[in-house]
Amino acid sequence: MTTAHVQMLLLSVEPVPSLTSHEFLGPLFTPKPGHCPSWGKVAGFAAACVQCCKGDVQCPGKKKCCSNQCGYTWQPQKTCTQVK
Repeated sequence: MTTAHVQMLLLSVEPVPSLTSHEFLGPLFTPKPGHCPSWGKVAGFAAACVQCCKGDVQCPGKKKCCSNQCGYTWQPQKTCTQVK
């Protein structure tokens, strides 16, 4: 391949827009929809004194990372109609 061929190939490649750090990392810090359950209404693992997560992205499925006044655990999300 000659230098001219390489230059033609480089000129034919369209630039890919780069992402800002916010666009790239944003989904990692975006909370899942819904709300955490009230502190007094958690039991079992949800009430354990452990630091299981630091954010919703670390929780499986639709579960949220919620405080239980002793630690942070995966808890089922509550929708506005479920919050009382």
